[in-house]
Amino acid sequence: MPACRKNTTMKAGPLAIVLAAGFVFTPASPAAAQPDVFSVNRQVRFTEPTEVRVHLTISADASCAGNIQALGLKETFPKGWAYSGLYGEYYGEEALALSSGNSAGTKSVLVTPWKESVDFYWIEVPPFPVTLVYGLMVSALDPEDVISGMLFVFTQSEEIDFPSPETRAGDMVCLASTRDPGGLVYVPGQDVTVRLQIDNFCGGAMTGLQATEIWDIPVTLASIEITYPEYGGISPEVQLPELGIGSPFVFNWLTPPVFPLVIEYALHVPMSVSGPVQITGEALYMQGGELTAAPLPTQYLYGDNPDRLHPADADRDWRIEISEAVYYISGWQQGIEPMAYAIRAAYLWQAGEYYRYVDTAAPRCWESRTRL
Repeated sequence: MPACRKNTTMKAGPLAIVLAAGFVFTPASPAAAQPDVFSVNRQVRFTEPTEVRVHLTISADASCAGNIQALGLKETFPKGWAYSGLYGEYYGEEALALSSGNSAGTKSVLVTPWKESVDFYWIEVPPFPVTLVYGLMVSALDPEDVISGMLFVFTQSEEIDFPSPETRAGDMVCLASTRDPGGLVYVPGQDVTVRLQIDNFCGGAMTGLQATEIWDIPVTLASIEITYPEYGGISPEVQLPELGIGSPFVFNWLTPPVFPLVIEYALHVPMSVSGPVQITGEALYMQGGELTAAPLPTQYLYGDNPDRLHPADADRDWRIEISEAVYYISGWQQGIEPMAYAIRAAYLWQAGEYYRYVDTAAPRCWESRTRL
């Protein structure tokens, strides 16, 4: 019997019928209780006033993954909510690197939306872990509404139904934060400016907010400006980090904050710094007497180091645009530029334009990345 077996069922729902196509299942006797070999984790956060983004990760024990013939997942959401699209799918190492924003995902999942539910299914089983990022349009918001789900695992002899945890609407992360991608490049020895905007989409007043920014290099704080673009009243009282200190930088609102709010601060980067720099952070907010943590988006800055830029990158912005790729390919055709570098420039342009440098031999040292 398969090592991953938990419970044996043969349901005839739409998802089960689709997944069963092409497979022959033989009912088996119920299995003895065994430790769960699957885990499903769901995180839900607002990105717009009427839309939430769901990050759902499926993990499977290695001893089980090889026995799976097909995989399906049903997500059920509250009345009046609607599926709004798949924003990303990530598998194996891609899923593990999702938090860094380095992968756009590999397309292999099939999607069937229903009224107040959506089915995801894979005919060819992908490597685990599996992470899906999808959107839901939210109409009315009742804190007691829930998003629930069921994982369907098919082996050659059985179907295993594994319920995923419920997510209460009241537990969804209300804060949505974005970073201005304009400062993707830093110059060692100079200041770099970062702009972070935070919005609250759940409604209801927050009684407290603390935002923490963490840098992985020894930068020092040079200046700070807090603004409220859509607010004309007296600015809320906020406790700021002292100028001249190093990371982490903590911004603490002592009175109820106003949204959207923008944190713009400048840091001095030492001459000794080189290579990619990572910014992470977390926001803690108090609403309805409960303290909730919301991750701030990760961002990478790339050093303006001539030795690490691709030679086709004429404007030194860590981005190979079509004009730059074509110009460099033309140079290769004229015998001026090396062929391997020209091919790499064309690849970086077609893969999304933005790239990064890694410590390996050229031209593989220039890797594609998504815009952060």
